Amino acid sequence: MFIVVGRRHGKGKENAALTMKISRSIVLFLGAFLVQGPALAQDSPPKAKRLQLALWYPRQLAGPDCDVRGARFSLVSAWNRDVSGLDIGLGALKSRRVRGIQAAGFSAVAEEDADGIQICLGFCRSKGDFRGVQVAGFFSNPLFIQPAESPGDFTGIQIGGMLGAASGNFTGIQVSAAVNEVDGDFTGLQVGWAGSYVGGRFAGAQLGLIGNLAAGELAGVQTGGFAAGVGGNLAGFQIAIGGSGVSGDTRGTQIGGVYAGTEGSLSGVQVGLFGKTGRDLSGLQLGVLHGRTGGKVTGAQVGVVNIAERVKGVQIGLVNYCRRMNGVQVGIYNFIREGALPFFPVVNASFSPGGGE
Repeated sequence: MFIVVGRRHGKGKENAALTMKISRSIVLFLGAFLVQGPALAQDSPPKAKRLQLALWYPRQLAGPDCDVRGARFSLVSAWNRDVSGLDIGLGALKSRRVRGIQAAGFSAVAEEDADGIQICLGFCRSKGDFRGVQVAGFFSNPLFIQPAESPGDFTGIQIGGMLGAASGNFTGIQVSAAVNEVDGDFTGLQVGWAGSYVGGRFAGAQLGLIGNLAAGELAGVQTGGFAAGVGGNLAGFQIAIGGSGVSGDTRGTQIGGVYAGTEGSLSGVQVGLFGKTGRDLSGLQLGVLHGRTGGKVTGAQVGVVNIAERVKGVQIGLVNYCRRMNGVQVGIYNFIREGALPFFPVVNASFSPGGGE
């Protein structure tokens, strides 16, 4: 019996000694990792690693010049050259290029291109081209809000809690709770609950509750709760509760709750309390209170007051005025300055062959 007890007691001492050795090894490793972290990072050869662990930069297993092809896990921050695979961090993640899935609590930044999925509660950023899905939340401090910014071209889906941006061209879907901004051309769907801006050509649908602006040409649909504007030509449909404006020509339908204006020519339908076309209009102008066309109207003008340079068609309103006409005016005060009857109430008409030219 004493022999068995002695053996058990001896095994207990051996287990305790082994546990002490393992604990001492762990303490020594953590001490070297925390105290000598910079040295370890600098001494690591710039080759690919399958696994990267980091407390905060430079307290990480491999240095910033090392590629990661596999997985990177970080507590506070991590910095590596290229990362391919899974990249997870509670704080900030930074690398030159990213391929795969990247998720961070504070920020996720790629100094060059990024391909895959990038998710962050704070802000996501790709300084080069981005291809994939990018989702960002927002900060409470507005000085640091850059939630979904991609200075290069963007292809895919971008969702920003407060801001979605790309300084290059954008192809895909862009959605934000506040503002979207694309400096280049846009192809796809853009939804900004406050408003959206595109510096180049737009093809697709631009939707917003307050206002939208496309600085170049727009082919598709543009809506704005307060205002909608196109800096070039419009081919499609534009509507705003406040005002809608086109600096070039309009081919389609333009509706402004208060004002609808096209600086160039309009072919289609224009509706607003006040409607204006700078040059020729072919179709219908419904200016409820006032409709004005600087050139020739081929079709109809309907409103309280209608004014045009030349008309080939009909004017219906309280006051109708044109210089030359090939058609009919219906209203209380009808003026055809170069007609057979320059003024005649209720109904006036002129059918000279060159009257509307």
